[in-house]
Amino acid sequence: MVMGFAVGGESGSRLSRKLAMPVSGDTLLRMIRSAGFEPPDAPRVVGIDDWA
Repeated sequence: MVMGFAVGGESGSRLSRKLAMPVSGDTLLRMIRSAGFEPPDAPRVVGIDDWA
């Protein structure tokens, strides 16, 4: 499943085949969607960059 988060569905499928762990791109995407993901908290402090 980490492969799906790192590179996505179809490219994760191609990579998994090369690693001798074949899985379809749809399965990787389904696993990503079913994973519990909580969005990060809103930032409390915002910095301003003077370089720009």
